[in-house]
Amino acid sequence: MFDLHVHTVFSKDSVNKPKDIIAFAKRKGLSGFAVTDHNTTDGIASFKGEKELIVVPGVEISTAVGHLLGLGIYECPAKGVSLEEAVEFIHQRGGLAVAAHPFSGFKMGMGKALERGARVDGVEVFNASNWFGSNRRAASMTGFARTGGSDAHFPWEVGNGYTYGGGLESADNWEDVLKAVRKGETNGGGRLSPLSRRVIGRVGQRLGLYSN
Repeated sequence: MFDLHVHTVFSKDSVNKPKDIIAFAKRKGLSGFAVTDHNTTDGIASFKGEKELIVVPGVEISTAVGHLLGLGIYECPAKGVSLEEAVEFIHQRGGLAVAAHPFSGFKMGMGKALERGARVDGVEVFNASNWFGSNRRAASMTGFARTGGSDAHFPWEVGNGYTYGGGLESADNWEDVLKAVRKGETNGGGRLSPLSRRVIGRVGQRLGLYSN
């Protein structure tokens, strides 16, 4: 299982320290995860020495029509670029463009753009911080590779959502993870992160109870 949507302290709304992400990923039985901070790839270097888990470089890009995961890249385009520009940027660097939480009611999703024919490589069909209905709607889309992720902003959320199947069990590095997703045989699953814990986490963050 690979959690392909994880935030670190390099995302302003996350308190996830690299050591805590690694600890919870191992506790949840993950084989690896993707570092997908908001509009920055600065956090990837923090995992350079990790040997037990596969760490996929990536970023969550705020495009003009919604959030897009760029998996397998170490750079990020400017915030607010068009979806077409973002996808081209990712492809030029050999990465995968995956629509994050496309039908979320409280995050920037690009579901409507996809329904109008916009093209990406994959769709996040399970996001652990989403609602069941939003995930079901994403999962109903066809013609895209399928991924899952926790969208973790707090340590205990890591691994609540994940990508599985499609030969991922044979992956030896992050390039193998991308190859498996590209085949279109992976899927997303997991359990939703409890809303109560997210609310408590946000309150604690506002009160400065977390030290980055």
